Amino acid sequence: QLVRFIVEAVERADTEWGIPPHVPALAIPSAAAEFAGTALRVIAPEDFPAGYEIPVVAWVVNGQGRAVRVNGTLEAPGHPSINIKRGVGSGFLATDHPAGSLNYSPAVKGVQAGKTINVEATTTWTTVSGTLAGTTTWPANSRIRVTGHIGIPAGSTLTVGAGTIVLLNPGVNITNNGSVLINGNIDQPVVFMPQARSQPWGGFFMQTSTGVLNAS
Repeated sequence: QLVRFIVEAVERADTEWGIPPHVPALAIPSAAAEFAGTALRVIAPEDFPAGYEIPVVAWVVNGQGRAVRVNGTLEAPGHPSINIKRGVGSGFLATDHPAGSLNYSPAVKGVQAGKTINVEATTTWTTVSGTLAGTTTWPANSRIRVTGHIGIPAGSTLTVGAGTIVLLNPGVNITNNGSVLINGNIDQPVVFMPQARSQPWGGFFMQTSTGVLNAS
């Protein structure tokens, strides 16, 4: 007689009960010697609206700009720490910084970097929703407030300039059947963000073979 047992993992629920949960192994902090010859590359917006969490991405890189697979904790006085795992980590700075220059100087195992972020005293948002037909350009450093679902039809193009901040209402989707070109860079990344992490926006939907998303 063959008897099959299915162990129900309550963390999974419903149809995935039989799949065991995956618990990643703990990241073992790297020794200081493993950081020798490395540099810290911090990516964060140059300008950012006041009252919102500021996103930060940090890489530990070698002389060729490639990630060094080390683990550690990125720390800066007065700011939340960020875990670095296999050479990269991301996190948020707090929402309560006053308008003006915010000097962020994090370090991990003696490797330090500096980043100055201008917290805007006032921000003027351009409200957008609905169908974006034809050619639409959000110029560099635009402040876009997406209040409803957006659609880019086939044959239409949306271009997003460097440094642009896109604030999306909860559950809002961007359905792209045309072309979306996001032209961010290390100094001026493009940020798509919700009002708060507890109120996430939807995402990009690519439903046909005509949709193209080219993002830097």
